[in-house]
Amino acid sequence: MLDLFDEQIPLTQFSIRVTPGARKERIERGETPEGKPFFRIYVNAPAQDGKANQSVIALIAKSLGVSKNAVKIISGLTNREKRVEIRS
Repeated sequence: MLDLFDEQIPLTQFSIRVTPGARKERIERGETPEGKPFFRIYVNAPAQDGKANQSVIALIAKSLGVSKNAVKIISGLTNREKRVEIRS
């Protein structure tokens, strides 16, 4: 399991930037200029018919050890910049 949330208080919402069509699926962590956590997510799936979004959800869920139903893209469905929510 990826150490996606190395935080004292686990995040329930966070920003991501998706790169579809990547050779290797992975998640990289960074920070916004305001100091908030930001993640770059690389997925193999193309940005067509929601395939990349489905791959993003699956990769985040697998990394956190939660079900896919617990991960929801709350904004940016058609953009590379997205906001994701983890529900318990």
